Amino acid sequence: MITSKERAFLKGKLALKKADFRIGKEGLKEETIEAMDLYLKKNEILKIQFLNNAELEPMEVFHQLEEALGVEFLMQLGHVLGVYRDSERHLYLK
Repeated sequence: MITSKERAFLKGKLALKKADFRIGKEGLKEETIEAMDLYLKKNEILKIQFLNNAELEPMEVFHQLEEALGVEFLMQLGHVLGVYRDSERHLYLK
């Protein structure tokens, strides 16, 4: 569990990034979850953009990723979701 200071730090890093994944009308596929898992192993923070034709809401996707990948919530701003998962590399925290 990350602290509020750590969350604020990670949100700052996330603000500088472009979206790593985009979710559209096809929703969240198993292949996408697997790709996100690999991405998080190397990068720890993940920014997801929801396209206008996406049928899923950002918080729905967060709960799916929380269950499947063990991510922590960082932020949601409109159609953008940010999540964090610690990796062995400890890029940002610790």
